[in-house]
Amino acid sequence: MQVRRRIKLYISPLLLLFLFVPPMILSQQDLEDENFAVFEDPMTEKFNHLTVHDYTEKVYIGAVNRIYQLSRDLKLEAIAVMGPQEDSPKCPVTRICPNEAKRPTEYHNKALVIDYPQSRLIACGSLFQGICTVHNLNDVTNFVTPANESVVANNSTASTVAFIAQGPKSLPRMHVLYVGVSYTGNGPYRSDVPAVSSRSLDPNNMFAIAHTGVTTGTKVMVNSMSREIYPITYVYGFSSKGFSYFVTVQKKFTDPPKPFISKLIRICHEDVHYYSYTEVPLVCRAPDGTDYNLAQAAYVGRPGSELAVSLGIAAQDDVLFAVFAKSKDESDIYNKPSPNSALCVYALSAVHRKFTQNIQHCFNGFGDRGLDFINPSQNCMVTAYLPSPLKGHGEIFNLAKMMAGHSPKNYSVLTLPD
Repeated sequence: MQVRRRIKLYISPLLLLFLFVPPMILSQQDLEDENFAVFEDPMTEKFNHLTVHDYTEKVYIGAVNRIYQLSRDLKLEAIAVMGPQEDSPKCPVTRICPNEAKRPTEYHNKALVIDYPQSRLIACGSLFQGICTVHNLNDVTNFVTPANESVVANNSTASTVAFIAQGPKSLPRMHVLYVGVSYTGNGPYRSDVPAVSSRSLDPNNMFAIAHTGVTTGTKVMVNSMSREIYPITYVYGFSSKGFSYFVTVQKKFTDPPKPFISKLIRICHEDVHYYSYTEVPLVCRAPDGTDYNLAQAAYVGRPGSELAVSLGIAAQDDVLFAVFAKSKDESDIYNKPSPNSALCVYALSAVHRKFTQNIQHCFNGFGDRGLDFINPSQNCMVTAYLPSPLKGHGEIFNLAKMMAGHSPKNYSVLTLPD
């Protein structure tokens, strides 16, 4: 695999607009002539994740069986070898399974996050039921496995999204690790792994569910009836103004017909029970009416002056850039994208309003709570609306768990036919 970087090139978020331009094939001589820095390792099958330190500009790459540390000009500084290792999906996260046959198993990096408050790199991989390691930012070969906790997907293909953001103020640490994980069914222990959770970054409780109660906690589980038939793909995660969000692709219904659509998940940072967990469809529609229903990638950034004016926001406001594909098949029972793609842009202020409208709509007694793949859906009831999801009884704010109603939508700003 190869990484290319033009030295001293600062990339604007609007560069996403040019992802649709057919790529040029550059030779090694072209790269040298254009002053590109190049890193490649022919021994590595795939680079999974890449993150760049905001201050040192060191580059970290999570790959198959390796984690790389590079300088800002892509000079190799260190390699942490993470696999293959003896493992079996039938072994618990503790790895104590003397009666199970193990075999050499590759490590697939599923999450790579810089923890700036604690100056460390968190890497999570597919081995040992999806555990995480903590690496020194100056030497990734210096790492520990602080806890036996199943955090991410335990195979090469299932999605995982992880990012660090604020958590409830009642916790020992202000920041937590938000994680969205597809159900893999790979072994007998995957039903214990939440679909979405907040994980502790406290050294005394590392990677455990940040808060647990008798029946609640900072997690959401897909129920046992739906895990196998309702796949959720996590595409991107971010935080904004007191909430954390996940961009996902899911089925529109748990029952047939089963077309796939994109949805946006939101959780309030202060919510230790996840009562505020809410989903709304995320719609990207071309001017000709074509729906690009499958989110493929996303990024939160600033819009620039012209785009800000067109969205009716300030240039300092955050927007969500999302790349979508159209389903390969109209029935779309397999979540297969076609070559047709589009870029849609959403003002996060408008997204926040849509979530609020949905919750108010349900509090006014319209629609149903939906999300029957988590809990049985119920009709919405007329309820006194409280602005904060933490200022009322838990059952009231379970009403926020709804997916019907208003959807953040936007016309595509750029489309690419097949």
